[in-house]
Amino acid sequence: MVLNLSSDSPGFSKGRWIFSPARTEHEAGGVGVGATEGSQVKILLVDDEEVFLEQLKEALEHAGLNLQIETAGDGLEALEKFETVHHDIVITDLKMPRMDGYTLLKEIHKLCPSTYVVVIT
Repeated sequence: MVLNLSSDSPGFSKGRWIFSPARTEHEAGGVGVGATEGSQVKILLVDDEEVFLEQLKEALEHAGLNLQIETAGDGLEALEKFETVHHDIVITDLKMPRMDGYTLLKEIHKLCPSTYVVVIT
């Protein structure tokens, strides 16, 4: 999946993100991951800067892809949400209060090693 992001908002840079296809059950050690054809890809966005979080969410929503997007304001809130719904992709800031992005990445991979985690700074 290729996602082109652009915005005229200050502080929001244009970019091109490339997500490799979700692994098969065999590749993930018997655990099915990712969305099947026609289903939604579940994305969890995590950042303590609300403006950036909303801009990223809006950019993804307007990308024309079949996405289910959820947000969290810090790593601990994100982990609580992830424990309820295992998202296919987590995009997280690195420096946040209560739980940083690196700790969140480690905790998510303990719960679901096949989840893609993108760390941004």
